[in-house]
This record gives sequence, C-alpha cells and structure tokens, in this order.
Amino acid sequence: MAELEFAYKHELPEEEDPERLDSLDYRRMLADAYAERGRLEDAIRHYKRAAKLAKRTDDTQTRLADAYHARENTAAAFRAYGRALATNPNDADAHFSYAEFLQSLGHTRVAARAYEKAAQLEPERAYYMCRLGEAYLRLGHVELACEALDGAIALAPDDGFYHYKLADAYFKTGRTDQAIKSYERAVECDPLDDFYHVCLAAAYLCMKRIRKARAIFERTVELRPGNACYHYLLAEVLEMAGAVAKAQHHYRLAGQLDFYDQDYVERVRARANNNHRGR
Repeated sequence: MAELEFAYKHELPEEEDPERLDSLDYRRMLADAYAERGRLEDAIRHYKRAAKLAKRTDDTQTRLADAYHARENTAAAFRAYGRALATNPNDADAHFSYAEFLQSLGHTRVAARAYEKAAQLEPERAYYMCRLGEAYLRLGHVELACEALDGAIALAPDDGFYHYKLADAYFKTGRTDQAIKSYERAVECDPLDDFYHVCLAAAYLCMKRIRKARAIFERTVELRPGNACYHYLLAEVLEMAGAVAKAQHHYRLAGQLDFYDQDYVERVRARANNNHRGR
C-alpha cells in the first residue's frame, strides 16, 4: 500500500538558512512548518524569536501560545495568551484561541466570555458562534446556546454541522421534536454523512416512530454497507417492526461485534432512550 501523502501549507527546507534567521517572515515560515509537522519544540523556538521581531499587532504571540498549548505547557501557554491579548486586544483569533485553551482546562465560564469577545470582534465567523453556543450549553444556558447556534446557521445555512449541533442542543434538553427537524436539515445538507443519519434515526426511535427510524437506518446501511454496527442497529429496528426474517439477515451481515462496535451500538441506544452520551 502506498504511503499517504500529507499536504502541508508551509514547505520545510532541508536545512535552515542562517542568513535569513533575522527575517520575521522566514522565522514564521519555519515555525509554522514545524508546528504543522508536530515538531513543537522547534516551532516554539522559532515563534519565540519571531515574536521579538514582530510588530505589536502581529499574531505571532498567539501562534506561540497555541504551540505551548499543543505541547501541554499550560503555564507558558497562559502567559503567551496573556501577552497576545495585551498587545492586540482586538484580534478575534487570539480571543478564540484563548477560549479554546480555557475550555480544554474545563474553565467553561471564563472560556464563554472569551468566545463572546471573539464573536463580537468577528460576527461573521460561524464557527465562533457555534463554539460559543456549546459553551453556553455546558453552563446550562439553553436559550443562549440555541440562539448562538441559530446565529451560526444563519451565517452558514448549508453546512450540516451547525444544524447537527443545534439538533444536539435540542436533543440534550429534551426538545426531541425540534431536534428531529434540525437533524433532518443536517441530513439534507450532508446526505452522505452517515452519523447525521444515525442521530436522526435515534431521535425517531426516541419518539417511537419505528417506520421512520427503519427507513433512515436502511439508508445508513446503503451509505456504509460494510459497517457492522449499522447492520446490527437496522436489525434491531426491523425486529421492533416485526420483520424478523429481514432482521436475522442483517444480524448475520453484522456478525460478531467487537468491543468498539458494541460500544458504538450502546451509544446509539442511549440516544434512542434520550440518555445522551455524545458523538
């Protein structure tokens, strides 16, 4: 089998050119290239030098902070984000990166404020609104969460991901009818995404709409005919519908589920019982 080739945005030279190391652009290019390849110590070394060469409004401090974050150097990341925000308080990306950092540490309330600031500075960024909505949901602010996710959909109405996120917010808070409408819209936007189909089918099962769930699981099996989980889930729904012979056929196609497949099936069952455990 041929090895996969990964496309990097920045080309990494075979050797660093010592005559160009006083150039901000060259330092940034090296740092970005190392960061893309997971060579974080090298990336941090060049970002630190680039930060000394950069103007106050440059985003190098944010990139340095992101590298520290990826390196799991929490204290250094915190300091670097602080410097980035102090020198460039109107940089939406800096606020967003800081929010992601805080959220990774479980500081959702403070992260929400940083997401809010990022969304205020760049109100056309749908993903900022989405992450803000997710933070609100974690804090139990359901209406604010749905409002933010609606905002993301307004900015990117044909992106199924945002409809899925809104549907999940509804589903987690017991608004299953509204969740179904949003899951349906996610499927319309991304008709080849099997996971969106599974979420919709589980929501139908939650509402005891067996025929609808069966139709969606049948479509999911068409999309991923080699997926044992989907055959198994379809078989269970066929049993519910009284189609025992067809159910047995799909149980045979599913075969013996391994641990990971069993766990996935349990997650879908949890959704169907509205005991939501996530993607």
